[in-house]
Amino acid sequence: MIWWFLILACSVGAVLWACAAVYLRVQRHLQADSSTRALAASLPEMPAEAALEISQPHIH
Repeated sequence: MIWWFLILACSVGAVLWACAAVYLRVQRHLQADSSTRALAASLPEMPAEAALEISQPHIH
């Protein structure tokens, strides 16, 4: 009978561990996403011509 209890306890522990890992990964992803958005919002607006020139440099 104690074997079933140990198996059940280990299974519950493994499920909780997996849920915690997924939760932390999602939190880290959301935090990185919000910090990227905050950084983009803090940068000055770039004119379209300058952005186009940066993305497509002219070859001389």
